[in-house]
Amino acid sequence: MKKINIQLWTQFDKLFSSLKQEDTIAIFHDADPDGTCSAVLLALAIKKQRGTPPQLHTAPGSERFLPDETIAFLKTKKVNVLFTTDISLDEHPEQLKKAAEFARIIVIDHHKLYTDMNADADNKNILILKPQLLTEGIDPARYCSSKLVYDLCMRQVNISEKDWVAAVGVISDMTGEQWQDFLHAVFKRYHFSTRNSTKSSDWFDTRIGMISKIISSAEVYDSKNVDLCFDTLAKAESPRDIFASELVRFEKEVSAEIKKFLNALNNDAEFYDDAELVYYHINPRLNIKSPLCTLASLNYPDKTVMVVSVSNGRAHVSARRQDKKVAVNDLCEEACRNFLDSNAGGHKQAAGATFPAHYLDKFKKYVITILEKRKI
Repeated sequence: MKKINIQLWTQFDKLFSSLKQEDTIAIFHDADPDGTCSAVLLALAIKKQRGTPPQLHTAPGSERFLPDETIAFLKTKKVNVLFTTDISLDEHPEQLKKAAEFARIIVIDHHKLYTDMNADADNKNILILKPQLLTEGIDPARYCSSKLVYDLCMRQVNISEKDWVAAVGVISDMTGEQWQDFLHAVFKRYHFSTRNSTKSSDWFDTRIGMISKIISSAEVYDSKNVDLCFDTLAKAESPRDIFASELVRFEKEVSAEIKKFLNALNNDAEFYDDAELVYYHINPRLNIKSPLCTLASLNYPDKTVMVVSVSNGRAHVSARRQDKKVAVNDLCEEACRNFLDSNAGGHKQAAGATFPAHYLDKFKKYVITILEKRKI
C-alpha cells in the first residue's frame, strides 16, 4: 500500500491539530460495528488533541445520508466542526453543502467514491478522505473506516491503547485478510490466540471477533443501543471489559433469531438459477437481515444473495456476493435508480438499499433482469 495525494493527508493533519476547546464538534457515524468503532477512535483522538471529547455523536437511521432534520439539529447546537465516519455522504453532495454553510466537514469513509468534492474550490469547507483518494494498492472496501480513522489519527496523537477497537472494526467488516499483521500484533498485546487462516471470516471465531458479534447483536436488537455500544467501547480499558458489560445479554437472542432464518433459507428462499440469485424475503422479529445475509452468502459464494424485509412501509435490502463477479453496490443502485425516496450503495461485495415498499416487486424484477443480462 502506497500513500498518494499527500496534500490530503497533510490537510487532515493541519485541520486536526487546529481543533480548539471552543469548537463545537460532532461525529456522525454509521450504526454498525465499523461505524461505531471508528467513531469511538475518533472521539478519543479528539479528546487527546484538545483536552475535551466532542460534544455530540449521533448515527443515522436506515437512510444512510445527512437529512435536513439532522442538519437543522447540528446548526441549533452550534456545531462548527463535523466529522463523519463510514457513510458515503458524497453520494448526496447537496446535503453536505447545506451543512458546510455553518460547519467544517471531514468525511472519513471507505465506500465507493461518488463525488470528489476536494477538487472543487467552492467546497473549501468539505474534506473527503477515502482510501481511493489516499492510497493505491488496496481495495477501498478492505480499508475499513476503523482502520482508516486509526491510521489518520495516529499521525497526530497516540491512541494505541484502543488498537483493539480498530481490530474489532477490521474483523466486523470482514477485512482481516488485508490486515493480518495488525491483527496479530493486537492479539499478541492482549494475549489472545489468533488464527493461522487468512480468511477474513475465520477471525470471527476469536476473542476480539466475539466482540464484533456482541456489538453487532446489540445494535441489531435495538437501534437505540448504538449509543450504549459507543459508550461501552469508549469507557472500556481493555477488550476483556466488553465481556463483563451489559452488551453481552443481546448476543444469545440475536444469534438464535439468525440461526432460525438461516436454517429455513433452503426451503423459504427463492432461487433463480439463470440470474445466480438467492432472494430471501423474511419477516423477522429483530433487524437481522444484514448479518443473516453475510452468513448466507458464505454458503453461496458464487451467487448474489439478497435478504429483504419490510417495516413501516419501507423495503430494506441487504445484498452480498462473495466471489466479486457482481458488484452488488452497483446492482442495488441500478435496480432502484428511478424509485422516489430511495437510497442504495455500499461495497462491491456487500451493499444495501431502502425504498418505499410498493416498489418491491419492481425491484426484484429489475435485479433478475440485470443479473440475467450480465450472463448473456
